[in-house]
Amino acid sequence: MYAFSDGKQFESEISRVIGNIVNSPVVSTVTTNPDGLRCEVKLSDGSLACRFVLTMFPGNCGIVVSHNTYVASHLRGLGIATALQPIKETIARSGGFSYIMATIIADNIIQSKILPRFGWKILWEFINQRTTNKCIMWIKPLEEV
Repeated sequence: MYAFSDGKQFESEISRVIGNIVNSPVVSTVTTNPDGLRCEVKLSDGSLACRFVLTMFPGNCGIVVSHNTYVASHLRGLGIATALQPIKETIARSGGFSYIMATIIADNIIQSKILPRFGWKILWEFINQRTTNKCIMWIKPLEEV
């Protein structure tokens, strides 16, 4: 069974939201696989505007991990990452997940400001022994709204 039955239902909403921010038409593509969902938004010239991935946590089908969120450098500061947050949470709820989780590098100031605004809580802070980066693990319950 797929973690997300059909991500296509979110494409038009994502395109509308991001298109309004960049003041230009965009095309979003949402693809699913047995463990998750990938969204890419491209500008009219075909370049990548932003993307994110939601993947079921291995060993626990009640948790989804938000990762690989990216906003093109020339579009940063416009509010795209902030606009993506409620979209990710809506998609995760539609997949039946109880929690959404993410890890960030501690010096990612933008995400450190965005996540608490949407009710995320720090679960754990640690040093990644492979990279020596200080990392922060965030989590949010996905109650029905």
